[in-house]
Amino acid sequence: MKKFLMTAVAAGVAVFSSAAVQAQVLPVNVYTPGGGTAIVQNITDFDYNSNGSAVVIGAGPFIQGFAVPNGTLFTNKIQTNVIGFNRGASAVGSSEILAGLNDNFGAGGYEITAVATFVEQVVSSTVNSTTFQILSGTVAIYFDNTASGGVKADLAAGTGYDDGALIWSGSIIGGDANFTAATPTVGLGSTNVIASTSFIDATSLQNLPSSILSIFLNAEGQTGYPAGNATTANYHIGGSAAYPNYVVDTVCEAGPGSCDLQLRFDGSSRFVPEPGALALLGVAAVAAGAGVRRNRKSK
Repeated sequence: MKKFLMTAVAAGVAVFSSAAVQAQVLPVNVYTPGGGTAIVQNITDFDYNSNGSAVVIGAGPFIQGFAVPNGTLFTNKIQTNVIGFNRGASAVGSSEILAGLNDNFGAGGYEITAVATFVEQVVSSTVNSTTFQILSGTVAIYFDNTASGGVKADLAAGTGYDDGALIWSGSIIGGDANFTAATPTVGLGSTNVIASTSFIDATSLQNLPSSILSIFLNAEGQTGYPAGNATTANYHIGGSAAYPNYVVDTVCEAGPGSCDLQLRFDGSSRFVPEPGALALLGVAAVAAGAGVRRNRKSK
């Protein structure tokens, strides 16, 4: 993610992160479902692939110099996989992680994947930059290996991201996002969401509070255009019914909104207690409100 942030700074894009105000994180011990084997201990963050995929339905083609009308709603879909873990500001060394992460299942490998679908609303827009308030959605984290019955994630096919063993799921209750067309061919932004817990496999995610009402997920990341190595036409294929199959509309007939916008997503997630979640939601609301006030002032 650091490389992505450096690119954003070089392009002169301000990337706002609600996670910067986070007061507390709930450390977690991660095990294979059933609690049989420890994967990693006492971590704060799941670190996702820098080539995670995101699509904004009906937001294409990419155009610099177009202001999206306030109130416009967009549906986003994300699929990605964990490539490592953080403990505070430091990455967890590979020697502390169960061997086989993202290796082929037939060779004893395993993976942890994440998917999300959410609706966001434009609260402020200029010809090159747009601010969004995230309204609702769902997010889920899965563990998969041969024993869990799924298939290994395949970017091109869009399969394997929402199958295997569900270890956490939740409902998105708020958040914020922004996106800037830095040049006619480059766009950069950020997305931050807060989700309440609907389900948790306590054998897999250990050391968290016993009440799911006390556990929230904060996921944040950077988005970028073009999608590059994260490009795919397929999302959530052949997995959970909670995440229906989606095929990207790549035929941009004419003008804004004539196709989907494909992005690269590079992010992380962590579990936070209720006070931290409420604080993050407060920052999101302030950011959205400031965007509306700036927009009204400019009229």
